[in-house]
Amino acid sequence: MKNMKRAMRRHHAARLKHARGHHWGRDIRHEPKLLGKVVIAASTGKSHVDGDFERS
Repeated sequence: MKNMKRAMRRHHAARLKHARGHHWGRDIRHEPKLLGKVVIAASTGKSHVDGDFERS
């Protein structure tokens, strides 16, 4: 199970890095430090905190 958690974490990190390559209004695909920040940062979409219970 431990290996599966690591695999899922790495998969989602790679997915977010690809999806947020054009984050903050500019191309950050070739800046590893900024890509790491967008993976850790929460998304700007709605969540249960905003009252949108369908996405959470």
